[in-house]
Formats: sequence, C-alpha cells, structure tokens
Amino acid sequence: MSAYGAGDDPVPVTVIAPDTVLTTVAYDVAAQSIARNISTLAAEVTATVQSIDADVGATVNKGQRLLRLDRKDAQLTLARAKAELDRATSERELAAGRLSRGRELADQQFMSVDELADLATQVAMLDAQLAIAAVSVAQAQESLSDATITAPFDGVVPARAAQV
Repeated sequence: MSAYGAGDDPVPVTVIAPDTVLTTVAYDVAAQSIARNISTLAAEVTATVQSIDADVGATVNKGQRLLRLDRKDAQLTLARAKAELDRATSERELAAGRLSRGRELADQQFMSVDELADLATQVAMLDAQLAIAAVSVAQAQESLSDATITAPFDGVVPARAAQV
C-alpha cells in the first residue's frame, strides 16, 4: 500500500527557487520628525499683552497675528513725534522766510553779513531738527507695528510663554 492510499494518483509538485518568491518585509523603526524652521518669537517693545490669537498646538499661516500688545503708549509716542515734526517744519519755514528777507536787506546794505550768517545757521540747525523729528516719527511707527507679533512662516505653535 502506498502512502497516498489505495488508488490515489500522485500529485504533481513544482519546486521554485527561494529568490523568485515575492515576500513582504516590514520593519518597525522609531523615528522623530524635526521641523525645518523653528523660531522663538519675542516682542521688540515692552507692553502689556492685550490678546493672544493662537493657542499651543494651533496651526498658523505666515503673516497670521499671534499676539497683540497694548498699543496706547506707542500711539501716544507717535502722536508726540508727529507734533514735533509739525513744529520743526513750521519753525524751519519761518527761519527760511527770515533768511530770504535778510538776503534782500543785505543786498540793500541794511543787514550785516554776520546777521545774515546767523539766519543761515539757524535754518541749517532747523533742517537738522527736522531730520531728527522725521526719524522719531519713523521709530514711533515701527514701535507701533512691533506691538503685533505675526507668524514668520506656516507652522504649529509648540509653546507659549505669554499670558493675558
């Protein structure tokens, strides 16, 4: 009697080399993703936090407001700087008018060269004050814009130190 039993026909078998068989190999690997851009943001001005517009874990888009500081002091500084610029402009215009009139008087020998030089010096000094006032306005405008912190790129807020 055969191993297959009585009357069983032999079964054909095909042998395949192990390197031709398709197998799936799975690997488990511990990994960690690291962000391309990491930024620590901080205010460039000192003020009280007025609002926080992004919580920890929030997805943010580039340019999105994250935090707003109280802007009252910056607004007052800007108003003061603009007033100083207006004052310097008016003083400069007055001095320029005096210089122009002084030149006319000097041409007619009614004003000395020294007095005319004093008027010209005053105009030059007021030009410098005007430039300083213009810079003060620009700085005050910058401080006002620094009272808002925006996202520098798309990302996720990983942590927050500010409190309202």
